[in-house]
Amino acid sequence: MHARFYKAPSTFPFTQRIMPLINREIELKESISMMTDVSTQLPKATSNSKDSLLLGVSNVLDSWSKDRLKTIEVELQGLPAQMAAVQKEFEGPDVEESDMEDWDEDDDGENSEWDDND
Repeated sequence: MHARFYKAPSTFPFTQRIMPLINREIELKESISMMTDVSTQLPKATSNSKDSLLLGVSNVLDSWSKDRLKTIEVELQGLPAQMAAVQKEFEGPDVEESDMEDWDEDDDGENSEWDDND
């Protein structure tokens, strides 16, 4: 009996390059959700206030959050192109269907290097 050891997916170069982009996308989407909540809830919370300082701060924060949302959305829109560039970098040459058929015919299923011969 022999043990097979496989590399953890997190050690693959592709995964190491793509994961920061995926994590950034998640972070940006969470920020959008939070900023959207702030933009909708803060004016409601301060609408009955007569305190001019509180209303001023609310307006500034609302304006800032809307501006920040635009910035985040621009960054988020750029991520698919960055991910596609990483994917293209790691893609191999295209395989013709006829090549795949030849490969399937050559593989008799016996003594494959992937077989688990215990």
